[in-house]
Amino acid sequence: MEVLYELKDKLDMKDDEFKEAKEEIKRIDKILERENIVLNEQFKIGLYSHIISFIRRLKKGEKTIEIGNDIISQIKDYPLDIAKRIVVPIFEKYKTAPCFSEIILVAIHIQTAIYVKEGRDNNGRQDSCSDRR
Repeated sequence: MEVLYELKDKLDMKDDEFKEAKEEIKRIDKILERENIVLNEQFKIGLYSHIISFIRRLKKGEKTIEIGNDIISQIKDYPLDIAKRIVVPIFEKYKTAPCFSEIILVAIHIQTAIYVKEGRDNNGRQDSCSDRR
């Protein structure tokens, strides 16, 4: 949760917004823990910042841009499933229909974290540089 406290200051979050984000992040962390997905500090900053911005967009009624099929086709089912379990309850909380682009954006965070853990590049191939120091 240290990362979240740092983001509170950087993103100029009010106490009520921070409390709300903290509850969602705890729920998200439990999902990731059950799936044995460990985020390093850099990935936490990226995902947590995204979730905070996502909640802000929902409150303002803003939408994200549509994600192209070229990106969607690169997302594997497993990260997509996890992203749905993370994002759909937030949409439901704000009584908003789920937006597939938001789900894809979270899935990208998850898939990237999985690939880094496995020593793979962005295309899922074994990273030839992962052995180098």
